[in-house]
Amino acid sequence: MIGLMAALSDIGEALSIEVRGLDANAVVEATAGSVALDNGVWVLDEAALATAVVKYTSSPGETTVSFDVVAVSKELDGNTELDSADSQVISYAAEIVADGTDLDASLEAEPTTIVDGDGDTVLTGSDNDDELIGGEGNDTLIGGLGSDILTGGGGADLFVFNEIDNTKEDVITDFSVTEGDSIDLAGIFSELDSNLDLDSLLQNFAASQELTATQVGTTDDVKIELDTGGTKQSILVKDLYSQLDNGGDLNKDLLTTLFENNVIKYDGS
Repeated sequence: MIGLMAALSDIGEALSIEVRGLDANAVVEATAGSVALDNGVWVLDEAALATAVVKYTSSPGETTVSFDVVAVSKELDGNTELDSADSQVISYAAEIVADGTDLDASLEAEPTTIVDGDGDTVLTGSDNDDELIGGEGNDTLIGGLGSDILTGGGGADLFVFNEIDNTKEDVITDFSVTEGDSIDLAGIFSELDSNLDLDSLLQNFAASQELTATQVGTTDDVKIELDTGGTKQSILVKDLYSQLDNGGDLNKDLLTTLFENNVIKYDGS
């Protein structure tokens, strides 16, 4: 998705978005609005912006792709153009690698978007607010620090959290119990790797309140909260609540239900 927002300042102006610098093997597509190729420049209207994607008609191989995005405002008198102005240029760069190659952005200084193909891939984010998007394989997503957006895609995906970033909230957009997705918190809570039985594990968490889970209002979302010595972070799991089987016990603690449904990974029994 091309992340650019622009607004009209005058009702007599027409706004378009231009994508410049793509090679002939690339196309811009959108599910709404208008997209057209004009002398090597892709021109989008406002309606196309929200769903715009860059695709390749054939594989470009392992390479770095770069392009620029510019909002162009034109002042019109009927069909006559009186004046035009360009916004600041926003430059994008993407590194394309072979399917199945692990994607590691841990050393990046800026927020990064990582998009996987069809292999079983490890996606590792940076210390910034990243977006990790898995493919059809059984992927492992490690957001790192920052408030990250994590999308596993198809397959049984593992969402790994190794450290807490105070006050941050990560979002898992597409958790699927039936596909075998799970959340690994053992890097934060070592007892999840200790073969402790579930009852003892839950009693410990109930006493310490280091790991809790709540339904978000009346929505289908579940918020998992982590608290280690006052350092707190949350994980918002979208559309999870209705996927859970509580065994018919409406009073069962939600954290218990998460463990029983293998949402949170642990090595005990």
